[in-house]
Amino acid sequence: VLAGIDITLLLLYIYPMGVEEIVEINRSQKNLVPFLGAGFSVPACPTWGNFLEQFFQGLKGEFLLPEDETHFLQLKNSDQDNRFEAMADFLVKKSGRRKFEEEMKTHFDKPLLPEMKKKFDLLHRAFPGLKITTNFDCLIENNAFGTHVNVCCGYQGEELEKWFTYMDKNVLLKIHGDLQDVSSIVLSSKQYAEIYGDPAGFDPKAPLPGFLKRVFTNSSVLFIGCSLVRDRIIMIMESLRRMRPHFAIMPRPDKQEEVVALNRRLSEAGITPIWITDFGQIEEILEMLAEPAVVQPAASNVDHGVPFVGREKELKQIRENLEKDRSTCTGSVQMITGRLFNIDGAGGVGKTTLAIEAAKQFSSLFKDGVLGPFRVHEH
Repeated sequence: VLAGIDITLLLLYIYPMGVEEIVEINRSQKNLVPFLGAGFSVPACPTWGNFLEQFFQGLKGEFLLPEDETHFLQLKNSDQDNRFEAMADFLVKKSGRRKFEEEMKTHFDKPLLPEMKKKFDLLHRAFPGLKITTNFDCLIENNAFGTHVNVCCGYQGEELEKWFTYMDKNVLLKIHGDLQDVSSIVLSSKQYAEIYGDPAGFDPKAPLPGFLKRVFTNSSVLFIGCSLVRDRIIMIMESLRRMRPHFAIMPRPDKQEEVVALNRRLSEAGITPIWITDFGQIEEILEMLAEPAVVQPAASNVDHGVPFVGREKELKQIRENLEKDRSTCTGSVQMITGRLFNIDGAGGVGKTTLAIEAAKQFSSLFKDGVLGPFRVHEH
């Protein structure tokens, strides 16, 4: 019965309102920016709320008095804005920043699990340009499968302006810092006040809020793995009079009254939820947004006759030549069109074999894949 039916149309029929719109925005306008929360890194890393709870449990009895435990539970169960911010600030003050940072390294400096590979591959195929995250882990940039990802943090004001100008370039904005430099991670209320320019809200003229306002005004944003509690990000969105439509992939609450309440709250920030019933549907939606997979190079089936050894220096030179214009392309080697790289040398030194090996190793740098060279008999 399904023969001849476009699988995209079939998925659009299955999924609720919002999916068709984000597919159209991403395909025709190329103006959809992913905003990734801690849920995207699960199960390799915990969600931020789960991490704070685990850290709290580890402090009980040794670092916390009974009244401290009561205060933390009040913060955890409150409906106040920036609830997670207040919980983290409290725990850092009670344990000391160093202990908190060491615990973060233990829980968030993790490798990608095999079952997550497809999701991250689809992410980079669907969004080869700007990506924004509140995550501290390095899973997104470390699992780009052959492409280079420029990383920028929220406190780097000049860098923010640079990447807004080149939003089609492959860059990851980690707005609250990076695990590679734990001192940069925004945890305390003082750090939040500095980066957002306000102790409790935000200053629209501060670099990070100003950048986010421009993104929310000029692009559509797709939240994935975000809890979307009313934090400073939501406050910025609520402050805008005019902005593009935004979306969030979210598990549908079991109770209808919770669905209605969440719809109403997100509507204030201009966000349309795309309800899912299981997290496997995130991959299906990303697959609809993704560009076709990179073509496998024909050279991958070429047999050198002997194992390829040596020529590390030459292979490094080839890769450097392919990557040196990356700052003017979108994460794959767009500039190769119209440019010829010549491998020169005396007859019999292995130029063709080197070219074949380069085609195999660096095929991921080319958006449309690599057609490898083939030997033919002289006659």
